[in-house]
Amino acid sequence: MLQPAESIEHIIAHVIGKIKVVAIDTNLVACELTRHNAQKLGIDPAKLAVLHATLQDDGCIEVQQNIAHDESTIDFESEQFDFIVSNPPCTPYSQLADWRKE
Repeated sequence: MLQPAESIEHIIAHVIGKIKVVAIDTNLVACELTRHNAQKLGIDPAKLAVLHATLQDDGCIEVQQNIAHDESTIDFESEQFDFIVSNPPCTPYSQLADWRKE
């Protein structure tokens, strides 16, 4: 019989325990909060890389800081990802008319 999960945080911790996650944010405080929450949930630091980085105009990722216990680096030239989630900045409704139709 399936038991209800205690919280979404426990589900996330369980899933991350089975995969490797790379979290990237331009906001240093958000990166530090991500690492703090991962520690609080008992997520293995080897399973979660948290990078304070920016996406350059040429598509390259410039890492300012690796917020991690193991200080390992990620080679974005050769690394392959199975799943990518993006949370782009919010755009005010009034500016949507200015966007190109694609």
